[in-house]
Amino acid sequence: MKILLSITNRIGFEKTPANLTMAVLAMALLALFFGGVVSYLIHGHDAYNVTREHPWGLLLTGYVFWAVACTGLCLVSSLGHVFGLKEFETIGKRATAGAIIFVVTAYIW
Repeated sequence: MKILLSITNRIGFEKTPANLTMAVLAMALLALFFGGVVSYLIHGHDAYNVTREHPWGLLLTGYVFWAVACTGLCLVSSLGHVFGLKEFETIGKRATAGAIIFVVTAYIW
């Protein structure tokens, strides 16, 4: 208990209603996450809705999401860099970096 008190003093956790609510929400989300991990490890391929009739399941939709998001980021980036729209020049570099991250994620997915 003494160690826990020294940790909370170091990170500055104040027991306000908002902080307690966020802490409880974070713990609940972590519990759901670990429950999902256990469910995936127990049931295996059923988590992705993969059967003999539907061999790709959610994996294909995940790839499509990341690839389409990459396309949208490339479009936003090109509005500033290629077409010279001043409103999009400030976000152009971030959109390019995001597109690279998203396309790598799509290939890994």
